Amino acid sequence: MITIVIPTLNEGRSTYFRKVLKSIPKEAELVIVDSFSCDGTAEIAKEYADKFIQTDTQSRSARLNLGIEAATGDWIVLHHPRSVLSEDALAQLNQISEEVVWGGFTHQFDVKHPALKFTSWYSNNVRGDKKKIYYLDHCIFARAMILKEKLPLPEVDIFEDTLLCKMLKKHKSIRLGATSTTSAVRFVKNGIFRQAILNQYLKALFFLSFDHRKMNVLYERKVPLNTEYDRDN
Repeated sequence: MITIVIPTLNEGRSTYFRKVLKSIPKEAELVIVDSFSCDGTAEIAKEYADKFIQTDTQSRSARLNLGIEAATGDWIVLHHPRSVLSEDALAQLNQISEEVVWGGFTHQFDVKHPALKFTSWYSNNVRGDKKKIYYLDHCIFARAMILKEKLPLPEVDIFEDTLLCKMLKKHKSIRLGATSTTSAVRFVKNGIFRQAILNQYLKALFFLSFDHRKMNVLYERKVPLNTEYDRDN
């Protein structure tokens, strides 16, 4: 069995969330971990989830930890709340050879633009295939036995997916051809090139071990999707 874990925070305000939930096959176990959203996310999630967990934490990594702990499938897919997997995704996952432990699906955005197309190409072919770093919008998957051994994921506000990939790097990985189509909402609201520059700036700060909370405050400042901070902080 495959378990899909979705971390949520105020996803009910997005039309994408219900689209994501409707796309998940009935045979998969669906675990949704929510940080006490206040926009109807819980009511929507309960319609679809096999297990619905709420937590006081604002950290996406903490939500993922709880979801992984609750998962009972042989494979666990860490599913981005604004990504839609193609219909053949789980079938491809079930056909993976035994030596493969983890990986990601092929990323693409839901908006057509040369810069976004290049971003997805780089994410798939360079950062993913060569560096073995997948972001959550690739819908990272891993064998449950190995993933549970890595718990807990570091309690960070951003780049928890990068840290997870580094933890899994010694194991054989694969990028599957099935697509993970992700909302380009940050690029649309912030401007494509402005968001792209910010992303590269944050990667440089991460490399320099900059404070993770301060990095995430920058990332979430105009489009708070993963974390909500007090305005005074």
